[in-house]
Parts: sequence; structure tokens; C-alpha cells
Amino acid sequence: LDPDAVGAALAGARAGHVFLSTPHNPSGFRTSTADLRSLARHASAAGGYLISNEIYEEFVEPSRAVRAATLVENGISIGSLTKAYGLSGLRLGWVVLGERAAAEREAFEDAVFLQLVDLPTVSLRAGRLAFERREALIAPYGRILAESKPVFERWVAREKRLRIHVPPDGLIAFAEVPGVADTLALARHLAATEQLAVVPGEHFGAPGHVRLGFGSPPERLADALERLSRGLESYTLAPHGRPARLDPAPPVA
Repeated sequence: LDPDAVGAALAGARAGHVFLSTPHNPSGFRTSTADLRSLARHASAAGGYLISNEIYEEFVEPSRAVRAATLVENGISIGSLTKAYGLSGLRLGWVVLGERAAAEREAFEDAVFLQLVDLPTVSLRAGRLAFERREALIAPYGRILAESKPVFERWVAREKRLRIHVPPDGLIAFAEVPGVADTLALARHLAATEQLAVVPGEHFGAPGHVRLGFGSPPERLADALERLSRGLESYTLAPHGRPARLDPAPPVA
């Protein structure tokens, strides 16, 4: 991430907002505090906001977490109950406005009201209960991550068919697959032969990569990684001029 390049792109813009996700999806890496401040300055110079998707920041230790809304006055932070809290079915999230954005709160509320349909009352009540029980909901993910990340790191050290930089925080990594340009075909092969799901880089505009998650319990993760290594080997050896047939059975990881 080059904040100055972002600033150059915003030069002359009528209103230049900066959108980013941190930790980043799919790489899992976080934007530094210094870069967030720099991006916010560039956005402010263009009359805009720094809008930060911080859904994966919930996996970061609270004492180290950084929120754009409290870091800079033109920051806006977006969060959700879908990831660390495991409550994707509720379809609930939140927006926190920094000091400058808070002055325009009514305009933001009007925009949200016009864009979204009111959620069921039961979902809103469940979301409120989730916030009241936040620590209890998020604790299992912390334990799983502490146990599973070393399993993933040991596998990364052994698996030479991928190039992976494991991020310091979170539970996703973006792996380069040298020699494989069509990672959508690879993903189909893994699903068909190993009952394994990975997200191909084509979905992120980065073919030749796959997104991996390592937030499963260690035993399940170890099995999934063994399947991945086996699938990479069979894909390398097999002719794959056309995508593998998808198996209808659900993937295991």
C-alpha cells in the first residue's frame, strides 16, 4: 500500500473518499497506523472520508486493535457480527463515525434508511444480546486460532508448492501458486478430488493465487491441509486442459 500513490490518484477529485479493508481480505495483513493517518490526510485534502472495513479487526487482540473512527476525525469504521462472532445469519453490522463524519450523522442515517429494508425485530434483539455477550462469543475463536495457527505455520514451512506470507493477525492467508495461472480450475479440482474448498484468486482479480483459511480446530485443519497438499500434487501430475468436474458433495473445510 502506497498512501502517496493514493493521494496522487485523488488529486483534483471533487470528493475523494478512500475505501480499504484492514485486516485486508484476502491477504490478512493490516494497514499500519501511520499509513491510515496518511490515507486520511489525502482523503481530507480531497474533501472525503477514510472508510475502513474492519470486520477482521475483531480477531486482533483488543489492546492492539486500531479503529479509523477513533484514529482520525474523518474516519469511518465498519464492523459486523458475521466473522469473529459467527452470527452471519443475523446480517447485522455497524458503522462508527469519526468526529467530522458525526457532524453529518443525520445525512448518513437518511442514506442508510433509503438504501436498506428494516431488519426483523428478532434479529435486532439478537444482535443486542450478542453485544452484551461479546467476550463469551469471541473467546472460542481466540482459543482455536491459538491452537490452529501453529499447525498452519508448520504446514507452510513444509509445503513448497505454494508461496505464503502468514499474516501476524487473523485467520486467512493469500497463497501464490507458482506455475498455475488458472486457479479457478485448481479450486474446482480440489473440490472434485479432495472435497476441499479454497477461494480462487480470480475472485479478487488476482489469478495464480488462492485464499486459505486456518480458523478451524487443529485436527480438522490438519486434515484439510493434508488434502490440500495431496490435491496440489494430483493437479500437478494430471492433465488439466479443462476444469475438473465439480463433485456435488459439500467440501469439508
